[in-house]
Amino acid sequence: MGLFFLWLGLAFATQIWLCIRVARSSIALAIVTFFIGSIGSLYTLFKHRGDPETSVTVPFVANLVFSVLFFVSLWQVVLPKLEAIEDEFEAPVAAAMAPTTDRASSPALVPAVAATSASAAEAPASAASGAAPADSVDVFSAALRDGGLVHTVTRLPASSSLPPGVTDATLFSVTPMGSAASPASAASAAVAANELSATLFKCESVNACRNLAGAYMQQTGASKRRVLQNGLLMLSLPPSEPNDADLTPAAVASVFRKL
Repeated sequence: MGLFFLWLGLAFATQIWLCIRVARSSIALAIVTFFIGSIGSLYTLFKHRGDPETSVTVPFVANLVFSVLFFVSLWQVVLPKLEAIEDEFEAPVAAAMAPTTDRASSPALVPAVAATSASAAEAPASAASGAAPADSVDVFSAALRDGGLVHTVTRLPASSSLPPGVTDATLFSVTPMGSAASPASAASAAVAANELSATLFKCESVNACRNLAGAYMQQTGASKRRVLQNGLLMLSLPPSEPNDADLTPAAVASVFRKL
């Protein structure tokens, strides 16, 4: 955030400098340059190039460089923060939909695959020994179960091709909230088709996660995904639909933010 304000200040200072230099040959172009930046001084740049009194080459290049740095910083810092603010509005909805029934007897807490059951069984042993830190995938899976979200976990093989700066990626298939059908029923097949597919990335550094989030935010069309960053973890979700009554994406995002 500090670099964002630095580039903004330098871009503004060099633009004032550029306006002063342009004003030596044309007051009108200086006013235009003040409002639209270095584009307004293109005529002066080529017309008076080489003239020591009216040349604007140096301030033009300086303003152009700092303006580009400012917009790059705007894209990398401000836009992810706006995405996070948008996600914060979904948190109260997810909290309102949190289950209040007895979790010990709720069928929604039955793990969908053996992998999640094994993780739950190993958690007390690892907590008792304290020898190794908890795996982030197991922690997120346990948090989803505590939130009443039925899901399956698919760990990608070590040979999988991952984005730059990513050390591991795991797929989570979350059953829509309020859907608990038997595996043999036809309704459960329809529910499985509508499962929320989320990908949990583990990054080498916070900057690596931020760069990956920026790449996802630039996607458009059917491949576009929402991203949430939490330290060295990043969660990729399908884009939220304004008229979609299913609150599962908001609930998953709320659980991830609490990690």
